[in-house]
Amino acid sequence: MENIYDRRPLTFADIFLNVLEKMNQNEEKEVYIRKIRILMNVPEFTKFMNCCLINAIGIKTPITESTVDKAIECLRHYYEDDVERNTHLSSEQKENQKDLNRNYMKFCLTTIKNFLESENLLIYQ
Repeated sequence: MENIYDRRPLTFADIFLNVLEKMNQNEEKEVYIRKIRILMNVPEFTKFMNCCLINAIGIKTPITESTVDKAIECLRHYYEDDVERNTHLSSEQKENQKDLNRNYMKFCLTTIKNFLESENLLIYQ
């Protein structure tokens, strides 16, 4: 299996995930870490994760609106695909889950943009 580090430079988010992997994990946490690693193959998601982590440690780092949009869209598609693969849900349940996910992602996008804008960290392009 190809290593993600062979395709792009090591990022702060990669280091953060490596530390998380070394901590005591239950199966659910390990699944989430694997999911984040898959998402990090999308450049906008990696930029978004790095920005979030760098800002979390107190270093004000701006990010473009288009990168935020693409990162959240990436998450939305990823989770919709996850719902679609779930064989325990009926078609109706899958659609309900997707609708809930879309609404939640819209809320997240608005909240993130409002926060970044209030901190003068959102760059419009």
